Amino acid sequence: TSTLKQVFFNLFVLTILLLNSNRVSAADYYWVNGTGNWSDHGAHWAITSGGMIFHTTIPTLNDNVFFDANSFTATNQSVVMDSTFIYCHSMDWSAATFNPQLIRQSNIKVNVYGSLVLSDSMYMNLAAFHLLSDSLNNDLYSGNVTIDSLYFEGSGSWDLTGPLNCDY
Repeated sequence: TSTLKQVFFNLFVLTILLLNSNRVSAADYYWVNGTGNWSDHGAHWAITSGGMIFHTTIPTLNDNVFFDANSFTATNQSVVMDSTFIYCHSMDWSAATFNPQLIRQSNIKVNVYGSLVLSDSMYMNLAAFHLLSDSLNNDLYSGNVTIDSLYFEGSGSWDLTGPLNCDY
């Protein structure tokens, strides 16, 4: 009986480890369906560009987020940063169309653990980007967008791939 209990316990632990191992791996998140809140995982964070199958959680520090031609359907639609902390590995707006907007709600910190690539045609109202990386050769592109404040942490490096417009 104690052997059977040990087998069930080992299977239980293995199941928990397998279920949680998926959370550690990186995923790509694609914004779809126009205007919405960052926290709307079931309505905006698709697993493919233009897709209709959605992630069940918002991006984590391991995940790459993309805003592309399938993200917005009209001019000036926005992504509202509505969570206290925003995390992603890399954030890429380079293929976004329709002059999207990135809007923050009070005191939002945007934590990017890899590359940050903005679009020349976007509008942004953000307090701070925190670039936190220990890896080399991350890209940084702000284009025509002015970043209110930019903080670098970690031993990583960022390649400036265009102009940098930053107030602080």
